[in-house]
Amino acid sequence: GKKKYPSDTNISNAVLNYYIASGQQETMVSKLEEAIAKDPNNAELPFNLGIIYEGLAHPTTGAAPANAASYEQKAEAAYQKALSLNSEKGNYNYQLGALYFNQAVEFNKSMSSLGVGKEDQVKYNAQLKDRDALFAKALPLLEKSRDLYQANLSNLTGEEKGLFIQSLKALSQIYTIHNQLDKAKESRDLSKTIQ
Repeated sequence: GKKKYPSDTNISNAVLNYYIASGQQETMVSKLEEAIAKDPNNAELPFNLGIIYEGLAHPTTGAAPANAASYEQKAEAAYQKALSLNSEKGNYNYQLGALYFNQAVEFNKSMSSLGVGKEDQVKYNAQLKDRDALFAKALPLLEKSRDLYQANLSNLTGEEKGLFIQSLKALSQIYTIHNQLDKAKESRDLSKTIQ
């Protein structure tokens, strides 16, 4: 079908879905990059590329690869490209916000493993600064995701409701860390109302 109808987007999407389902991520990357070159204004393509890169950085089985940071940078760039094409998609905002949030959580884990010595305190302070910078990048994206989903609450799919709840949980954690307890409670309360 692809050979006979090379510009048919439904066929192109079916091919991309095949590579995702079959676990051929590296092939998927090259196919998505080809599709992006042919259709540079389709925000869904770089968004999907970002998801693939993030999956390569954090495989569900086994340890993260040595080049995980490089994959995360590529995921970030792909998500930013998707958002530059369409900033009004809740899942686009959520995915980039979650990427930053998860990177910040890794700093939290590292900070909690440090000791109490002077050298550890220096490391702690540096990591705290990096963590807070990532939370600052995540916050407006997660808030926009929340706002977009909330505005369309009655029409959300199950997957969108899940992303909405995840946005609220992440926001609650960021607000709590920054001692904005009223906002944290608001987020928790709102997440309880979503069914």
